[in-house]
Amino acid sequence: MTGLNRRALYDQAAVRYDRARPAYPEALFDDILSFAQLDKNARILEVGCGSGQATLSLARRGCQVDCIELSEQLAELARGKLARFPNVRIIRGDYDKMRLPAATYELLVSATAFHWLDPATRFHKARDTLKPGGCIALFWHRPASSQLSRDCMETLQSAYREHAPSLAAKWQPPPPPDQMPDEFSEPIAESDCFQRALVKRYAYNLSYSADAYIDLLGTFSDHLALPPDARESLLAAIKALIIKMCGDRIIREQVTTLYLARRL
Repeated sequence: MTGLNRRALYDQAAVRYDRARPAYPEALFDDILSFAQLDKNARILEVGCGSGQATLSLARRGCQVDCIELSEQLAELARGKLARFPNVRIIRGDYDKMRLPAATYELLVSATAFHWLDPATRFHKARDTLKPGGCIALFWHRPASSQLSRDCMETLQSAYREHAPSLAAKWQPPPPPDQMPDEFSEPIAESDCFQRALVKRYAYNLSYSADAYIDLLGTFSDHLALPPDARESLLAAIKALIIKMCGDRIIREQVTTLYLARRL
């Protein structure tokens, strides 16, 4: 399944996505605005706003935000969530294919979405959209693991091996929270569009019941891409394991990584 087709899968899980996906740390948005040094008239472009989780934090800070979202269902959810903010506009479309006005925005943000964009053009398009001195702020949630969560997470792999061997074959234990890889500093530098990135990380733990964890897994593109019968069997097996082996409670260790860089 191509990247574009995988992206389109979110339409079928839009409500679950909005309900189950964790929010971003509020300190992250304070750090973005501190780095970008925006004035009250500054404009922000958000690429891949989803249901507006990150947008809401920016809107509450009084930011003017234009949001682009591929999924029609997620865009509609974002419009409802952000209807009380006249400074926010939701645009339904494919960023890779859109013609955007040059040198219009002071900041471009993308929350767990920039990796979906065309690697050949995404940084150049972002740079061209920004005014001189403008910034990008790219951030993602990433799983981590330590003794706190590792045993239970490894227990769940038996369900993947039985019901989704393609996912089991790709699985590797996540690194400890203090050893997260740097995934985007090098691509940002190699683009020749931005200065060296400042990288900031925010580590925290999330506690899920079996039902809540299944809800979360049902928003991941690799799980959505499974045949429906296989996906339902997998999720049922994972739920049973969490209840039986983990006391109906699973800890997901998570690190949100933020990349900040100023346009060359």
